[in-house]
Amino acid sequence: MKSLNLRKMHQSVEVDMDNPSVAGMVNKIAHLLKIEEI
Repeated sequence: MKSLNLRKMHQSVEVDMDNPSVAGMVNKIAHLLKIEEI
């Protein structure tokens, strides 16, 4: 989670889901996240 810049609860970050490594990290912890497309 630290590599996605998630450090505190209720924090918002923007990530590039086109990058396969970032998409894999997000999918691995998807149960902990609220994911929205902007």
